Amino acid sequence: MMVLLDMDSPEPTRAQILIDSRISQLEKVLLELKNDRNACAHISRLPSEILAEIFVLAASERHYRGPAHRFNFSFICQEWRNVAISSPAVWSFLADGYSPWSQAILQRSKSSKLRVHVDLSRHNVLSSTSDFLLEVIKKHIPRI
Repeated sequence: MMVLLDMDSPEPTRAQILIDSRISQLEKVLLELKNDRNACAHISRLPSEILAEIFVLAASERHYRGPAHRFNFSFICQEWRNVAISSPAVWSFLADGYSPWSQAILQRSKSSKLRVHVDLSRHNVLSSTSDFLLEVIKKHIPRI
């Protein structure tokens, strides 16, 4: 297929629009196939409650390389993400003060008990991290 390009127009051509539409359709089909493949895995047979408990253990591990690493399991597949996000206990462990994840952790933990861990040897007691933790403790004291 030969397509003439109009170099003066920033607007996509009809051919580009059709190709983009087809790419979008194929990406949706590919995603469905990947989801179907994941559903065939043995671990997919675990009840969501058991999977959530495993995630709670992983997220509460004290020896981790930052908040993003504590929740890596939520990036494995859509099912795991849904289980993780809908399980407040997974998000009940707040470690080492403020991070970009802190607000999401507090929101996703809903009303579950919070566990707060701070390594005081790593933080200046007068730092913004300490200010953030004091605010969290004041606001959420019944949950701690």
